[in-house]
Amino acid sequence: MLTQPHDVVKQLPVHDGDTVIDCGAGVSAYAIALANSVGTLGHVYAYDIQPGLVDTLAKEAKEAGVQQITALTVDLEHGIIPLKDAVAHGALLAHTLFQIGDKRHVIAEIARVLRPGGWLAIVEWRDSFQGIGPQLDYIVPEEQVHTLCDDAGLLYSAPLAVGSFQYGALFHKL
Repeated sequence: MLTQPHDVVKQLPVHDGDTVIDCGAGVSAYAIALANSVGTLGHVYAYDIQPGLVDTLAKEAKEAGVQQITALTVDLEHGIIPLKDAVAHGALLAHTLFQIGDKRHVIAEIARVLRPGGWLAIVEWRDSFQGIGPQLDYIVPEEQVHTLCDDAGLLYSAPLAVGSFQYGALFHKL
């Protein structure tokens, strides 16, 4: 069973008026679910490295009548998140970390933009399942995610109930 974005977002500590970041947003599934959770007073910054996906995300949001999403092309691995320090209430990194070489930089950059007490939710592939998910060499073990987050000052809070092919974890900034 694959992860359902709305089911994951329901587990996150998202509130009306929050500022949330979707890192590696793809074409919109999580971004739109997050936008519905932050309400009309909140905002979602959706970042992806692929301009075509960002364009599709912006189009999907517009067609869905969701105005509180800013979709931007951002290279998370080699750049910075275009936000000031400590401005976001939360961030989501779903099915993205396995594609990133410098994982430590990305987690540290997300931690930089989180407010104290802010959260980071990570959803990643547990394994490679006959063509579903990444090749085995790209799998990021859950233990490695915990180490990366610990090193960035993000403490493990709780597991997330996700599909059987993935694992999910919630972390909070000190």
